[in-house]
Amino acid sequence: MKYFPNMFMEYFRENIGQYVLLTIILIAGIIIGSITVNLISENQMENILSFINGFLANFNNISVDNYSIFYVSLSNNLKTAFAMILLGFTVVGFPLILVLIFFRGFVLG
Repeated sequence: MKYFPNMFMEYFRENIGQYVLLTIILIAGIIIGSITVNLISENQMENILSFINGFLANFNNISVDNYSIFYVSLSNNLKTAFAMILLGFTVVGFPLILVLIFFRGFVLG
């Protein structure tokens, strides 16, 4: 059992460059996403705020099926993971994986 942490640390040391690259791309997406939110017009901001306020006002009246929400979330994340795995098998897929990670950061920002 003591072998596993050593194996994990060796794997991490060998691939540190890839982890740093993916982290930088994710952080760049978060930064660009937050800058984009600050650049939207006043009219768009009012529309977004009215939509959010309308949703929050009716939040108590909405019935939520926890199972279906979990199922949809899990299936969407598994589809994304499966797409990334398939794209990882091709040379063309590498830039698409980077774009996908950037987009996730953009949405998060």
